[in-house]
Amino acid sequence: MSEEDETVGIIFPLYNEIIERALEENKDVFAKYSRRKLEQGDTLYLYSSGPSGLKNITAKAKIEETTKLKPNKVWERYRDRLFQNKKEFNDYTKDRKNKKMLVLELTDIKELKETVEAPGNMTVAGLYVDKNMKQKIEEKT
Repeated sequence: MSEEDETVGIIFPLYNEIIERALEENKDVFAKYSRRKLEQGDTLYLYSSGPSGLKNITAKAKIEETTKLKPNKVWERYRDRLFQNKKEFNDYTKDRKNKKMLVLELTDIKELKETVEAPGNMTVAGLYVDKNMKQKIEEKT
């Protein structure tokens, strides 16, 4: 793998309402069922989805720490810092209580001045971001 192909971030879809609330309330922990491998220093891009979503990247943050935890531990440790409220979290985790979640502790969370089109077909699994893709996204922010 060349240096340009190295993963430096991820684009994850999230309902627009959750992104907006997370920004307004300064939430800094994002938890999701995912097998994606991310590291400290990578960038998380949030893709606004759902019925009222903009279908574009609307926010970004730096990943400070990553861990894998079961939902009860995630809620216990991060409840007030999580993007999701209790109902959203319970609805999302209800049938997967024994499965570990990817937990991202974030810093420098920002709403983008202009939304950016995702550079590919967005899926629930998200899209890895390499250095070239990050540069293209950052040029538009």
